[in-house]
Parts: sequence; structure tokens; C-alpha cells
Amino acid sequence: MDHFKPIEKGAFRPLNSNECRILFVRHPEHTENIALVAETVRLIAQGQKLALAGLEIAGAISSPADRAIAAVYFTKAGMEKGGYTTTDARLADMKAEDPDLVKKLKADAKAAGKEPEDYIFEICQTNENFRKMMFRRGTEGAAALREFANKFSGKTILSASHGGSRMEIVIAALARRISEKNIPQPEVMLIRGQIAELIFNTETFIINIETGELVEENYLEPME
Repeated sequence: MDHFKPIEKGAFRPLNSNECRILFVRHPEHTENIALVAETVRLIAQGQKLALAGLEIAGAISSPADRAIAAVYFTKAGMEKGGYTTTDARLADMKAEDPDLVKKLKADAKAAGKEPEDYIFEICQTNENFRKMMFRRGTEGAAALREFANKFSGKTILSASHGGSRMEIVIAALARRISEKNIPQPEVMLIRGQIAELIFNTETFIINIETGELVEENYLEPME
């Protein structure tokens, strides 16, 4: 994917009655799980751009981590509306599941001179148990989004989660690009604060064979 979709008027098409638009945002830069003040200002500005582009948020679902909740709250603050927010552990970061594993991954990635988010997918190529864990994290996260989106046919919702260990793998699960035996490196790794626009078919009995439940998958321009 060579370019990102602009956040501007006319960039977002109307939804069909059996579709839900998910704005899937990666949490911002943080210190000890608390979003940096400058990042909250950028999230508000990004929310204002989304509103000017004609989007309205009907509801939100987030990882329980404070930095993810901040991504939802300050985006909605910029939009000046957004319904209620629920949290779901199926969108949580890997640290909530296995903090020791996260420490090891970060140390190993640093030793290899690589970013932890990229390193995670390299391990998937050689470690069967880790690959199965990632597949499970993707499918359970996809289930969380699916269940929530099915309540909002014809509307747009917001969701916030974590890069590397959750978001890219969830998107791949929705698009049927992964299995327990094969988890390829994602084409796009979301940066902090960036949004993936996922248009989801809420009529689960109608499924596109090639793309699963995803009708469209777009990546919005990163926050400035």
C-alpha cells in the first residue's frame, strides 16, 4: 500500500444498511500507559478533521489500557460526540496477558536491531507456539469487533487498540489472511495515533470469499 487516505470531505463514502465503518486507531505515544499531553492535542485535532469530513461516531470499543481509552476519548472530544465507550480484554495489549514475554520480546528485538512490532511477525515464521498465540489474539480481537459492529449497521464506530501484538493481526483475521500455520508480515504497520478504516459487512451470512467480512480496508493519513 503506497499511500494513505486523506481525512477530508468526500473521502468517506456513505455506508449501505448492512455495513459498519470501524475507525480502528492505534493508541498515542505515552509514558507509563498515560497519553502524552501533546498527543491528546493531536488526537483532538484528528477528531475535528474526521468531523469536518462528515463522519459521526455512534459508539466505541477499546482495549482496557488507559492509553487506548485516551485515543477514543480525545478523538471523540475533537468530534464533539461519539456515543458510549465499552472496553474489551480481547483488544488488550500483550503485556496484559504475559508481561514476561513482552520483556523478552523487547530485549530480543533490541539485540537484533529491530522494532518490537516488526520482530513479532518474524517470530511467527519460526515459532509455532507463538504463531498459534498470535492467531488466537487476532481471531478473538476480530470477534470483539464483529460483535460490536453488528449492533451498528449503517453507522460508524471507533475502536482503539495496540500495534504489532493486536491491531494488524485482528485486521488480517477479519480479512482471512492468516491461519495457525501462516501469519505473514503485514503490508502496513500502523504508527501511534494512526487510523485504519475498516468497512465491515454486518450480515455475517453474506461473506466475500476472498476478503472475509471486510468490504474495504483503508489506512488514513497519520496524525500531524
